[in-house]
Amino acid sequence: MPKIIITGLLIAFTLIGYSQKKKDITIADLDAVAKNLLNETKGNAVSIGIISNEKQILKQYGEIDKGKSNTPNSSTVFEIASVTKTFTGLLMAKAVADNKLNLNDDIRKYLDGKYPNLEYKGTPITIQNLLTFKTGIFADFPDYRELFTKPDDSLAFRVKKAEDNYTKKQFFDALATVKLDTMPGAVYKHTKLGPELCAAILENLYGKSYESILKEQILDNAGMTNTFLHLKNGEKAANGYNQNGILMPAINLNPWGAAGLLKSTPTDLIKYMQYQMGSANKEINESHRILSEGSEGTFAYCWNVVKDREGKTAYWMHGGAFGTQNIIVVWPEYGLGISIIINQSGPDTFYRLQDARFAIEDLLKPGKKSIIRKIKSKYPNNTNDALAYYKKLKLTNEYYLEEDEINRYGYSLLSS
Repeated sequence: MPKIIITGLLIAFTLIGYSQKKKDITIADLDAVAKNLLNETKGNAVSIGIISNEKQILKQYGEIDKGKSNTPNSSTVFEIASVTKTFTGLLMAKAVADNKLNLNDDIRKYLDGKYPNLEYKGTPITIQNLLTFKTGIFADFPDYRELFTKPDDSLAFRVKKAEDNYTKKQFFDALATVKLDTMPGAVYKHTKLGPELCAAILENLYGKSYESILKEQILDNAGMTNTFLHLKNGEKAANGYNQNGILMPAINLNPWGAAGLLKSTPTDLIKYMQYQMGSANKEINESHRILSEGSEGTFAYCWNVVKDREGKTAYWMHGGAFGTQNIIVVWPEYGLGISIIINQSGPDTFYRLQDARFAIEDLLKPGKKSIIRKIKSKYPNNTNDALAYYKKLKLTNEYYLEEDEINRYGYSLLSS
């Protein structure tokens, strides 16, 4: 029988009588999630931050560099990669809420130069297209798609070389030569181009650098004193490693860094999640407005948007650097926020982070619990007994079953 790595996390399942009231997560629960995540990724260190029931929980595990006993702490600085995009989206939401720009505006209205190429059959790229990754431009600037055809241990170093010293002039020169071959708004492609163009637009709107706008409008307001685009005085983010245990470089992501250059601490990310729950804040509300729905997903201002079985809404984003990955999710209606960072980055790390996130959500959200997590906690190694238990649990009204989840479980059994 396939041996599946299972923690004791969900044994606490039967001890948590949720009904419709949230419960506190135990340290044992959190320890089990972290242990499982580190085991499955072969990662070094993980940091988990939670807001729930108006309480904040922050726990660190492992060691940043194996054998050095340097466990991360609440002030450890990590790359947060694409989670940066949500900050850029929030800045754009504020500009919209303040009537400084309109979602349907042609982006060329806010750029220096004419760029007749930034349209397809008379339809221009709009602000909304930038925020939902539907520009009709499928390349990043610099365009290093060819580098990814050889994804070996040297890839990060080759990308870093392409990004180092890349200038705004080079960016706009490349933008002037690109040719759209599809209608803006029609095809989703997650690149850093949209947020980078947003940064250029913000600079023209406010007459300040993107970095200054970010600090004044978000970081200072949220009390995020340890979040930076550029670290100072020779400081650097925590070391990160790929799936083969190779130390990875930090990527510069020039010229603005609006798509993935931010570094932050676990403490500051808790502050950011708290800030995202401010329902009286007009730009937060605007940034959570759904801008696009389709087969590729639902999107707000650079946020992925999902609804649960109770109709409640979550806003989440994954960030993947070459040596670090993180995921952040906020459920404003539940007052729930989860941030998980691991200093390992491999092909499966994202899925393992999602599993950890779902495990924590399953423990903290009110309502029915996952039938698959219940089965995995009781029968981690015996699929025949697990199947019989599944049929028994289906007869009760305590658990939910989602096709997506049972398919993922089935594929995990097959892959093991």
